[in-house]
Amino acid sequence: MTGLELRPRLASEIVDAAFQLYRRHFPDLVTLSAVAFAPYVLLQLVLTGGEASTEATFGVLAVMIALGWVFSSLADAAIVVGVSSSYLTGHVDAGRALRQTLSRFSTVLLAVFAKWSIVGIGFMIAALIASIGSVLVIGASASAGLSPGARLLGGGVLVVLIVLSVPIATYFYARYFAVPATVVLEGRGVAAALRRSAELSHASKLRILAALGLPTIGLVIMQFVVQAVLRLMPGPRIFGFLIEQAATIAIYPVLGVITTLLYYDARIRKEGFDIEVMAAELGDSPSATVEPPA
Repeated sequence: MTGLELRPRLASEIVDAAFQLYRRHFPDLVTLSAVAFAPYVLLQLVLTGGEASTEATFGVLAVMIALGWVFSSLADAAIVVGVSSSYLTGHVDAGRALRQTLSRFSTVLLAVFAKWSIVGIGFMIAALIASIGSVLVIGASASAGLSPGARLLGGGVLVVLIVLSVPIATYFYARYFAVPATVVLEGRGVAAALRRSAELSHASKLRILAALGLPTIGLVIMQFVVQAVLRLMPGPRIFGFLIEQAATIAIYPVLGVITTLLYYDARIRKEGFDIEVMAAELGDSPSATVEPPA
């Protein structure tokens, strides 16, 4: 086997292994990202002319969000398939990754939509409870004839409680981290993919968030820096837009690589997937496969 060693890893080791794979297969992974996002970039040019999304009308912004969901789902799933092949065999077949993703694309879209809906609903419910609690605090302060400072304190409580509701969203994000992988690698439907991801994330959510958290924050900061620098540069806005999109396409696969390694790490820990693969390579288990069962 020419891929990385199959073994349980700490969060820091998963990130390190992810960057190894990213550097090793950079052309193939960026190709997958570029093919998936090229139509989205073209549609953005048509809809906004390369201007910032904050300047778009509500209708255009809604269309862009919907298109972003479609093409990012395609990119995420294709990168998962490509990284899976890289991790297990040492090479990436971009064409196969795209074909395998497209064969399951409708399920991928629905599963990703369900995942982010659950994450969003969890956050909104927590924020709503926080808001109701703060309104009650402010109302009690007003009826008791307390000072404006006490009411301000109630507003501060609202802010704090909304911030504390963020862990609710991150919990569901970690719980359903493997949804694209379970659809394209295991051939599961939407509900089954959600259940499978929940099983794989059991007792591992902190490790999942630790592996994904800092790289996500770092990439977001990097993207903002690139955007800020490009907007200060002279010349037509369209050139800055294209450079910005090229940078996004280049760095986008990193999180997909980390997610895929987390998926296999969970399978190794919970199912002995590394033993299964070694048995298949030695010929001791003809029924075992290096790809997850469809």
